[in-house]
Amino acid sequence: MTASIEPERVWRGPFRSWQEASAHAINAEFAWSEPTWMRRQANFLESARGDASMPPRPSSLPMLAGLADAQRIVDYGGGSGWAFEHLNSVCHKLSVTSYTVLEEPSVVDVFRGSPFADSKLKFVPFEDVGLLPPADLLYANASLHYGESEEAFLDAAVTLGPAPYLLLDGYLAHPDHEFFMVQQIYSREVPVRVPHLARSLEDLERADYQVISCAAMLGPVNGEYRYDLPIGHLGQSYAKVRRYSIVARR
Repeated sequence: MTASIEPERVWRGPFRSWQEASAHAINAEFAWSEPTWMRRQANFLESARGDASMPPRPSSLPMLAGLADAQRIVDYGGGSGWAFEHLNSVCHKLSVTSYTVLEEPSVVDVFRGSPFADSKLKFVPFEDVGLLPPADLLYANASLHYGESEEAFLDAAVTLGPAPYLLLDGYLAHPDHEFFMVQQIYSREVPVRVPHLARSLEDLERADYQVISCAAMLGPVNGEYRYDLPIGHLGQSYAKVRRYSIVARR
């Protein structure tokens, strides 16, 4: 989510655990069914359809999907499916046969019923990942820090084949240690995990994935693009947090 002009309100912490951050989050329940958030996701979708040169968030998906000749893509926490529309706009010749967004049931209910020009785009609740056919690529864009760990994501990767390629865009991490925060999302707050980057890469390796690329990545903040988050008010060491794009191959 894009931070406001008051970072102290948008990002609170640091906290020592997911449980502690969760206890400090206000109105966390149903954050992803918040009408304002839903409208923003719908705007993301329209934006991706309308201007291929300016996606709602930076995405490495077109490049990796092309290099890997990915035909079946699953987007973990993909919201309205805007990344599919961006992929279609940028790469007309890709042979994608299915693009499945895994999401919370409330998000699925809203966007599954929307009229789409392309029947390849599907919406499925997280808990139904076991019903999907194998995938060539499992993608996540700025979604994994909203979970206590990457365990569910890696379980999904195994369930989907295992998926031979993983792409993590907008992945928040710290170079020295793990910590937790609370992020304000409109009228609600949610816990956020910022992992130790080296340990996250080790977790991918332990899941039998070879990390072939890990690079800092720009993300939107207050109408501009930057690699970091505006969280210097938490302490100087926390300002080292960066977004990353990580590619792993099985």
